[in-house]
Amino acid sequence: MTRIDLSDPAAIRREGAAWPWRIAFLIFAVLLLVATHWPGSEPSGSTILSPDKLMHFLCFGGFTFLLWMTRWFRRVWVVAGYSTAFTVLDELSQGFFSPYRDSSGADIVAGLLGVFAASAWMTTFQPANDFVVRQQERRVSWILDELLGRPTNWLLLETSLLGSDQL
Repeated sequence: MTRIDLSDPAAIRREGAAWPWRIAFLIFAVLLLVATHWPGSEPSGSTILSPDKLMHFLCFGGFTFLLWMTRWFRRVWVVAGYSTAFTVLDELSQGFFSPYRDSSGADIVAGLLGVFAASAWMTTFQPANDFVVRQQERRVSWILDELLGRPTNWLLLETSLLGSDQL
């Protein structure tokens, strides 16, 4: 858990900005638990294709993202660890508490892929703390500004793209 320095106004502002995310996370977590443990219907003979695996991917990825946005944990790997544990325990407990529901390895894999995708996304957009990385980001930004900061370069880019369509 993160601790807030009460003498730092920016930290207090960040802490205040986290409250809506915390409320959204708690509501989402409760709804996710209810939805995954809601009693299923009796199996029928018809097979209907459902986006079940996609829903597991999106829901547990969303759970991971919302947990990150609460700012309760500073490290992505801690958020990923808690989300992984929640995903596995949630899926395994469905067979115990819900009639006509069972644990599925494919559901666990889909949920874990959602957790890992959200964790990779969060890692990608984290602020860089390394001096070398910051220098590389400045260099890339300078190059893009130099290349795309002049209208003639935009015209050259447009003509080259239009010229490639005619091939």
